[in-house]
Amino acid sequence: MMFNVLSLNLQVNSLISLTVLCNLIFFTVDLLNKKFSFNVLSIPYVINRTIYTTIFALIAFLITKPSMLLYDVTSMLEVTACALLCGSALYLFIESLKYLKYSNILFIQLLGQLFHQFIGYYLFKEEINNFLVISAIFSSLGILVQSRISDSKKGLLLSISSTLLWALGYSLMSVPLKQVSTSISVLVVELTLLLLYMFLALFQKKLLQTIKLIHFDKRMLLVGFLTVIGAYLINYVYSVYTISSIGVINLIVVPLFVFISLRINKEKFTRLELVGNILVFIGYIFTLL
Repeated sequence: MMFNVLSLNLQVNSLISLTVLCNLIFFTVDLLNKKFSFNVLSIPYVINRTIYTTIFALIAFLITKPSMLLYDVTSMLEVTACALLCGSALYLFIESLKYLKYSNILFIQLLGQLFHQFIGYYLFKEEINNFLVISAIFSSLGILVQSRISDSKKGLLLSISSTLLWALGYSLMSVPLKQVSTSISVLVVELTLLLLYMFLALFQKKLLQTIKLIHFDKRMLLVGFLTVIGAYLINYVYSVYTISSIGVINLIVVPLFVFISLRINKEKFTRLELVGNILVFIGYIFTLL
């Protein structure tokens, strides 16, 4: 009995530690992205960022040396398709940072939990939360309140679209990840993103201009390193723990990070932003019931 209690305590402590660490890493990456990408074009910035993430993903791949048996063509194509969704989400997120306070984006990203459950219900026939409709109502009201701020409309649309695409990408990614190792999936995702945005730069006839902007940057080196570490951690956390248990921890983590973001970025919520964010947060709570 004592052993079971100690084992349970260890699992809970591990869940809390890993979830907080994972959130902290991506929070740091997002803050750096906001700071570094604000005054530059998004596509060159994403390409520069993805060069570093690809290098670190390749190093991790070579260190872990996954078995050749883990290569499955169908699964690899599925990972690539999911990467395209996540890549689109990344671009929209970088763009949203230019039009919306990051503190607001943190609350909007909580909609991901709502999107995950709808996607799980419609695509994977998973059980639906009985309070999901209530959650959707509160969340929608929160977004409608914020949309009354004319300067926030474009940022809201970008942020919501980014959150939806990330939720869809990661939900679908859960299928091939059962067949493909983390080191392979992370490398495939980053390579796909790099090729995607180089193609977009070429399509816009700005590839040469973009290549000229690429240079060694210690700050981007940090972004790339933390991103890959975070990708490995999030894959592990979601493979071991349930989404609901992770979501409960975020009830404390997200408001804390919002407070830190407000201080670091010297931001202040307007009355409409505060009301809207509170409504979205209430909607998030209902997704966990």
